[in-house]
Amino acid sequence: VGHSIELPEAGTYLVTARETAQGSMTTIPGFSSGEWTMRLYDVTNSAAVPNTITTVMNISVTGKAQQQSATVTAIITVTGPTTIRTEGKIGLTGSQVYGGASFIGGGGGGSNENLITYSQIKG
Repeated sequence: VGHSIELPEAGTYLVTARETAQGSMTTIPGFSSGEWTMRLYDVTNSAAVPNTITTVMNISVTGKAQQQSATVTAIITVTGPTTIRTEGKIGLTGSQVYGGASFIGGGGGGSNENLITYSQIKG
């Protein structure tokens, strides 16, 4: 699981999240690749935020460590204080469930900084 923010009040928000994934994967017979995806998740209402799934990295070489970043942006309307978080999924292409992946730490101010931010665009 990645980072989270709280949208403080009812309104419409522009939410942007950037996460960096680092790792390796071993494929099994019948599958030639894997993927690491992320999405935004509304913790308050226990629901994925629609249309926010993005691929962080594709892994096609077994056991080779990789590091990639991805950004997802969404306009989200909420009726009250709401917690939004990033979730990751690692798995062979088309398998696994969300919540099983984590992202590497950020916050150092560099180009690989992980973050989730918002701007209220309508109150």
